[in-house]
Amino acid sequence: MPAVQYTNLLIVVTIGLLAPLALGFFPRFRLPAIVLELALGIVIGPAGLGWAKPDLPVSILSLIGLAFLLFLSGLEIDVERLRGRILKLTALGFTMSFAIAIIPGRVAGGIAAPGSHGSGRDTLASPGSSHQPSVRADPLPVGEQGWLSFE
Repeated sequence: MPAVQYTNLLIVVTIGLLAPLALGFFPRFRLPAIVLELALGIVIGPAGLGWAKPDLPVSILSLIGLAFLLFLSGLEIDVERLRGRILKLTALGFTMSFAIAIIPGRVAGGIAAPGSHGSGRDTLASPGSSHQPSVRADPLPVGEQGWLSFE
């Protein structure tokens, strides 16, 4: 098992702490703290200077943050207002978003990712199949070929 380092997590948490403090020192500069945090995250992340990388602790924290964000956004929905025309527009928007995501996926279903052996369904080989699932001993790091590996 690889050793877990918390250096990247310390960098991310420091940015999260210092961004609102920096905005507090400049009250005339009216900018939400999250905008500065996102901008600094892009600057120090792998797409910018490369000081912080999304290792295991940062990935876990990001998943927890995403779950918390979705939970809070769900609390903000006023179900009483979601009736009539608004409900129809919302359902239409959801259906169109789903179709926009599914139709190209079905059309491109035969196109495989670089280095894979099929359409991504090869890990669900049938019991009588002679095809063995492809498993990499060394998962691709984040950023290489644009793929994430969850093991």
